[in-house]
Amino acid sequence: MNRSHLRFLPPLLLAALVALLLAGLAAAGGPGPGPAAAPPIPETNITFDSDVWSVAVQDNYAFVGLEKGGVIILDITNPLRPTVVSTFDDPDSYGLYYVDDLIPNGDILVIPVGSVFYIVDISDITHPSWLSYRHPAAYELKAMALYDQRAYGLGPDSFEIWDLQDPSSPQLLYSMW
Repeated sequence: MNRSHLRFLPPLLLAALVALLLAGLAAAGGPGPGPAAAPPIPETNITFDSDVWSVAVQDNYAFVGLEKGGVIILDITNPLRPTVVSTFDDPDSYGLYYVDDLIPNGDILVIPVGSVFYIVDISDITHPSWLSYRHPAAYELKAMALYDQRAYGLGPDSFEIWDLQDPSSPQLLYSMW
């Protein structure tokens, strides 16, 4: 064999190996396993009978307000597998509609809906119970916030402050029109 041909042999072998390697990878579907794919999001058995209008979170619980049908409380300790802890609705025959705001605060949940706000005892999260409700002077509540055992309500042309130290009997402290 002529020695001048030997010097071309290593690059030729290298090119042939690379071509074989690339052909094998293409046939196998790519350059190897790569990063692991994210696991699929598991399906849950939770369904809502109406549109969801609001959600609020406190600790490991999500409070879901529905257009029709009240409130559903979910345990979200494992966010991939939330579970229904309890549900509740307005105790009268009208039902709790258009729950577009939920305000959990310790052992109570305040639900301002239209021209009324409800206070629910959630100290036993599996058995929420109605404590009280109030009709603010405002025809319709546009917003409500809680701070330091007080509820601050805003209507179209009014502002009110309610004392919630005894959530079973809220007291109006201030009203401005």
